[in-house]
Amino acid sequence: MAVEAERRRRVAPGRRAAPSFDPAPYSLPSLSRARRLWTVRATAEHESALIFAGLLPFALEAGASLDAQMVIVGMAEDEMRHAAICGNVARRLGGDPRPPATPIIPRSARPIEEQLLRHVVYGNCLTETVNAARLVDAAERARDGFMRAAILELLTDEIRHAKFGFVLLAGWTTWLASHPDVRRALDRFLPDAFAALERTLSGVGASRDGFGAEDLALGSPDPGRLAEVFYRTVEEAVVPGLQRLGLAASEAWRARPRASGEPG
Repeated sequence: MAVEAERRRRVAPGRRAAPSFDPAPYSLPSLSRARRLWTVRATAEHESALIFAGLLPFALEAGASLDAQMVIVGMAEDEMRHAAICGNVARRLGGDPRPPATPIIPRSARPIEEQLLRHVVYGNCLTETVNAARLVDAAERARDGFMRAAILELLTDEIRHAKFGFVLLAGWTTWLASHPDVRRALDRFLPDAFAALERTLSGVGASRDGFGAEDLALGSPDPGRLAEVFYRTVEEAVVPGLQRLGLAASEAWRARPRASGEPG
């Protein structure tokens, strides 16, 4: 699978050393906000690694290709490396990242193929696509060399993880055509999946108190842009991508349950 070949090139030896970090130009409040961000990221990336590792049995039982299984293992490795990168940044800022609780990968009585595809649609097609877009937005505004290098380390992998979701789903289109009950089940799953994504990642109502030019230079996401980046990414990338692969994503996005304050 091309996605795995891309990952292997990515982790090959010979990367340039990251620049050093100088906190002197920044105020204590902006450094404190950055410390919280990277500390949370370190734990979240560690948890993602465990989730991807937990996806492998689903892929094996569903009969996913060996290439697909290799990518899943590779993504777990990527996320462990991200946890180390984020932990290093957090500690440079005075943070102390903690390991996550052991995540539970839910199983159900539904066909194992459907369960695999649900996890990949939500974890890769939805979540990783939004994460990648957020990192792009932060990287474009980051001026600190150390922080920008760390963001770009994460970004390259997140783009590939998002791409894998759509590639895997495309590889299952023939199987889904012969199992319309599973396709319909995925269509029914999507509204709640979009709602969960919106609740956790939309950034609606995020406070900009104290946020300024120093935070942008440090690569911290602009709270005032979180919602814009989220909705543009979902509506211009995620929904059309899933729709092209035969899922009723446009209808699901419109039909998603909404909390008060979220855009229509």
